[in-house]
Amino acid sequence: MKKIGIKSVLLMRILDLMCRITAGFSLYEMSTEETLNKSDIPILFIHGLEDSFVPCEMSIRSHAAAKADKEIYLIEKATHGCSFLVEPQKISDALKNFFEKYGQ
Repeated sequence: MKKIGIKSVLLMRILDLMCRITAGFSLYEMSTEETLNKSDIPILFIHGLEDSFVPCEMSIRSHAAAKADKEIYLIEKATHGCSFLVEPQKISDALKNFFEKYGQ
């Protein structure tokens, strides 16, 4: 966001407004961990250990909080959104196995 000159506060306000309009709730009213603890939808967590945008600890805490079936893959040397680029076979296998197990 710094590179393109957008302040994070402004971006969060815009995202919050979009959530209120489209989904009927505020980002500030929700707790990821509480929501995951109430959900029964299987979830696959994939997170790069070198992510400097979203701390890996957030996925670890979310995985721990989720009560539904869940899997987590932490990818070494992967930055934000780049796990597939670093470990394409591992991520492909994880996705394939997850969707075979839980897909419709």
